[in-house]
Formats: sequence, C-alpha cells, structure tokens
Amino acid sequence: MMFRDDAGSVKWTWTAETRAVSTTEAEGIATKTDPSSVELVGTYTSHPIRVLVGTDIRISLKGSASALSGTGITQRVNRPFGVDLTKAK
Repeated sequence: MMFRDDAGSVKWTWTAETRAVSTTEAEGIATKTDPSSVELVGTYTSHPIRVLVGTDIRISLKGSASALSGTGITQRVNRPFGVDLTKAK
C-alpha cells in the first residue's frame, strides 16, 4: 500500500497477491487520518473476479509506524476481509 499527498488529499493505492497467485489492485482517498489510524475509500481497479472492477471498497486500519492492520469490505460482496500490512524496509 502506498500513500501520497495530492493537493491536500491523501491518496492511496494498494496491490495484493492472493493465494491463487492473482493480483488485486485498488485506489482511492483517505477520509480520516490520525497518528494511529486511517479510514480509506476507493474502488477496485483490477480484480481476478472481473465484475468487481469498479466496485467500492472501504478499509479501516489501525497501527504503529511499522505495521497496520484492520478490516476491509467490498460493497458488492458485503463480506469483511482482514488486512495486515508491514512497512517495507
């Protein structure tokens, strides 16, 4: 997951590889940030299930300077999934 400042908005992109060795990608904006958490909203830009491309996604993360964890939910599927991220070295 990458974060960047774009004219005062925090934008994000996310690439994940699943167990089936397929890639999922999403992007969007941070709607809430503080030192220990972030709320993200966006859409899938790539997904192995093609009908999910363009579907809204929401991710809530909490953590420290080296790791973030939380949950996400895809609007169309409406089933939560876990997210665990560690800072690249």
